[in-house]
Amino acid sequence: MKKSIKKLLVTCLTFSLILTQMFFTREAKAEEAKGTVKTAGSLRLGGSDRYKTSVAISQRGWSSSQYVVLASGIEFPDALCAGPLAKKYDAPILLTQPDKLNLDTLKEIKRLGAKNIIIIGGIGSISKNIEDELKSEGITSTERISGADRYETSVKVAEKIGTTDSIALACGLNFPDALSFSPIATAKGIPIVLTNKDSLPDCVKQYLTGKKIIQSYIVGGTGVISDSVKNSVSNPLRLGGLNRYETNVEILKAFDKDLNYNNVYISDGDGPNGNEFADALSGSVLAARTSSPIILAYKSLPDSTKDYIKTKFILGSKTIALGGEASVSSSILNDMSALINEIPASAVDNKTQTTTASQGSGGSISSNITLSVTGVSGKVILSSTAIEMQSGDTAYSVLIRKLGSKVSTKGSGYVRGIDGLKELDYGPLSGWMYSVNGKFPNVSADLYTLKNGDVVAWCYTKNMGQDIGAPMTGGSTGSGGGQEVDQEQTLLIIQMEIL
Repeated sequence: MKKSIKKLLVTCLTFSLILTQMFFTREAKAEEAKGTVKTAGSLRLGGSDRYKTSVAISQRGWSSSQYVVLASGIEFPDALCAGPLAKKYDAPILLTQPDKLNLDTLKEIKRLGAKNIIIIGGIGSISKNIEDELKSEGITSTERISGADRYETSVKVAEKIGTTDSIALACGLNFPDALSFSPIATAKGIPIVLTNKDSLPDCVKQYLTGKKIIQSYIVGGTGVISDSVKNSVSNPLRLGGLNRYETNVEILKAFDKDLNYNNVYISDGDGPNGNEFADALSGSVLAARTSSPIILAYKSLPDSTKDYIKTKFILGSKTIALGGEASVSSSILNDMSALINEIPASAVDNKTQTTTASQGSGGSISSNITLSVTGVSGKVILSSTAIEMQSGDTAYSVLIRKLGSKVSTKGSGYVRGIDGLKELDYGPLSGWMYSVNGKFPNVSADLYTLKNGDVVAWCYTKNMGQDIGAPMTGGSTGSGGGQEVDQEQTLLIIQMEIL
């Protein structure tokens, strides 16, 4: 009886998913302009306030988590350094008001099933009342990381991150430069330590004493961190421009080989209140999971950003706004779409080429994944093929890179059709599904980061309600022997498609 109910739930919920997609996503264009490839796909992760936005970001990236990093939604300094620490524990960053635990944040903590809360900042940023509220909700494992001021707090967070041979120095009086660097610092586990413009705080000096630092990244121009501070640390490298937007671009250039432009996040880089940091802060950990950049913009996309970013987009690139309309306007998303809407066919050809595993002169073998694509009745569209991995590769990006214009998409990370075979072609429950190593992940394909040796299988199913609980291997669509998928898991799948 229980299994019958589960199957009914899956069928009904999957049908709901199809209807939701029909109403809430754009149809991909059927024709392609000669010599160009039309790409579509933008997503907004936002709510009516910064707290709901942090929840939306968490829901996008995490089906569950034992840890949550809790930061102030009002004061930026303590929270600026939280990204790399959150990555260490594979935790989302959620925001709260200073004196009372935000209700949406509490609900999200419960949804995640988090048992451990790491609070960033002293009681002036997040009061003792919030610790008491968490305990009253049954969450007794809380840890507060704080210092006498913002500079010492950044040092305490750095110490918690652990041993490192690189650091980033950022201005403790403003947020944009640190936020530009945050996804990279988060992905690489580089502590972000705050400093004054003209002098290194004593607590930072003490932290650096005795450490063998191979690279000290100075984040920002001389207007925010002077050369005297730069020259006081080991092996400094300044990443800065004339303003926050040029600094943003300089950071992207410096880490060009480490970044993956399948997903490009956009965040508010300025504003009247001086605390418009919150959306990018919450999004930095999500961006780091796929080695994605965060672009700063305010009211419009800066020319320096346009000039650089248009050279980096690839077939299937998606733009993801962090925050509501007031944070990142639709006009900015439209500007981004205009940049990626027409990609020269030659550029697509160059960027979709892949190689099989090869042995270099040193005798080491490149990291590879295996990809296969199977259509109706076992028709092989792509037999099992070894593909050399790139930084931040996902189950979505390798498919796009390998098959190029044969793949049509809609929304973010959602495959509508492959080789002319589209969703709904064989009924209301038909469409494309993916598995990794024979199992269905609980995240959308553009968020499933691959590792060496993973086997990715894309397969067309005529009955998603039947096959959603069965593992796919080599592209087959078995109807039995699969893992049970309960209501909660199915709801998560639906949520990922409609965000």
